[in-house]
Amino acid sequence: MAFEAVCGSSRTAGRRSEPECVETVQQMVRRGRYDPEIAPVLDVGDAAGEAVVKRRTDLGSFESLNQLKKTPGLDRAPSWRLARIASLF
Repeated sequence: MAFEAVCGSSRTAGRRSEPECVETVQQMVRRGRYDPEIAPVLDVGDAAGEAVVKRRTDLGSFESLNQLKKTPGLDRAPSWRLARIASLF
């Protein structure tokens, strides 16, 4: 799983826990700056990751997966990927 590859699991010493990774993503959004390290967690490319952060920073929380799907680079993303991104943002 991409999340565990970057953040590790709660069982993995030296890696961030899921709550810590969620906090990292939330800090990134609050700053309005994209961190390429998070792309594997989102399971998207850098351009789509930047678009997600920009959209979230400019317009606030995503109200639905359909709204998230309108973000450039995510129009063809599978529902499971959108759900994962939505859970972090």
